[in-house]
Formats: sequence, C-alpha cells, structure tokens
Amino acid sequence: MAEGPNRYEVEHIWADHAERHTDEFGHATDFSEYRNRIGGLLLLPKKFNASYGDLTYEKKLPHYLTQNLLARSLHKQCYEHNPGFLQFIEFSGLPFKAHDEFKKADLDARSALYRALAERYGTRMICLQAVCHDGRSKALCGVQGFGFKLARAGSDALGSPCPAHIDSAAQRTQPD
Repeated sequence: MAEGPNRYEVEHIWADHAERHTDEFGHATDFSEYRNRIGGLLLLPKKFNASYGDLTYEKKLPHYLTQNLLARSLHKQCYEHNPGFLQFIEFSGLPFKAHDEFKKADLDARSALYRALAERYGTRMICLQAVCHDGRSKALCGVQGFGFKLARAGSDALGSPCPAHIDSAAQRTQPD
C-alpha cells in the first residue's frame, strides 16, 4: 500500500469493544478472533479510517456511503438510483446486500461475498464503472485476488457497468 497522505489502511467494521457484542460472544477473545475475519474488514484511506475510531457500526455506516464501492455497499442507499451497480449484481449473481446492523451473521455474509468475488474473478480485474474510460473514474474499479484494488477515492454516483470490461467479465465467467 502507498505511504504518505494517500495511504490506505484496513478498517475494522467493529470497533475493538467486545462489551458491545456480549449478546453474541461470551468471551472477549472470541470477539477479537471474529472481528479480524475478512468479512469484518474494509480498505479505506488512512485519514478516514482514523477519524472513525471507536464509533459504533451504526454511526460509521453513513460515512461508509462516501467511500469505495465495497464500503458503500453496506448502506441501503447504495442500492437506490444506482443502475450500474444493480446491473452488476444481477449480471454477476454476487450476494451484495445492505446491512442496517452488523452482527455475527452479517460478518459471515460479508465473508461469503468476499469469497465469491475472489472465486469468480481471482486475480483478474473487473471494472464496475462506465466512467472508467472517460476520465471520471474515482471509486472501486476491481478485485485482485483476496485484496481489493482501488482507484482514486471521492466519486460521484456509480455509473453503468463499463462496456469494455463487462463484456470481458462475461467472457471470463462463461462456463468452459
């Protein structure tokens, strides 16, 4: 990852407060182990990650709406007036869904989403924006292995799937 002001960091969706999750975890060590699973992680710019600190998920959620697509997809507004993203979900069959709260089952569902992304696209790149070729690309542009490759942050609404990439993605996902 890049160094300096444009650096990205791993964001834990759950702040490190086991006492907030006693309804699902009997011991702090169980919570800590679960908190570090891939479904409970996001990649965010360092300056944003640091500002979210110890906020609860419910307080972080509106801020995630201003971040990359994987973070935005946690929020229900990501699924409103976003035809490109909705087409991608329909095309791919990937289990994207909003999470009003983030419990153990939500973390498990998010892990399944990341696993499905990695299984489907492996180390190949898929573009989720039509704007990627007209100079306005700003948000998540693809998946590379189990990590998420990010373009520049700070996008306006997600556009339609990029025709140049959605066609090649369709070819990659056709059964042999």
